[in-house]
Amino acid sequence: HLEKALLYFNQLLDSAPKSSYAAEANYFQAIILWKQKKYPAALISFRHLISTYSDNIFVPEALYHAGLCELALGRINTAYRTWKYIIKKFPHERWAKYAEERLQQPAFPKYAYEEAMNLFDQNLFQDAAMLFERIQGSTTDLEIKRDTAYFNAICYFKMQEWEICEEKFRHLIKNDPMSP
Repeated sequence: HLEKALLYFNQLLDSAPKSSYAAEANYFQAIILWKQKKYPAALISFRHLISTYSDNIFVPEALYHAGLCELALGRINTAYRTWKYIIKKFPHERWAKYAEERLQQPAFPKYAYEEAMNLFDQNLFQDAAMLFERIQGSTTDLEIKRDTAYFNAICYFKMQEWEICEEKFRHLIKNDPMSP
């Protein structure tokens, strides 16, 4: 009886937004809207929970579901950033694990590649190399796989780690001789 439950949660939030049950009511309101695929309304509700009850135990889960809403609304980059935030801010929560799993899906290597290139452009070569390696191992997109392999090797060149750089280039040449 989602509609009936939603009505009660809305009434509680309207009449007692500062009560000890308000955060839970907000959470269930958002989850019901999400289950009903009312993504814009669910996103508003999740964001309200995150900003109003920022210390609540439901915040990591609300962030995760906000990312799902963003994804459903076609805002892949925002979903990507939301899940990266969960991993950074709540690394020991199960929602960080779920976010990490979502980021392994085929839609996300392009955004991870952009993040790695930003690290590269900031001369953060160690961080960029680690991200390039992770992307390379998780994508099936040939163009991204080739680019990450190349820039991974270039990171080691920039760090003057010649043996690793040579190993990376030899691996690239051996495994993808048609790579530009």
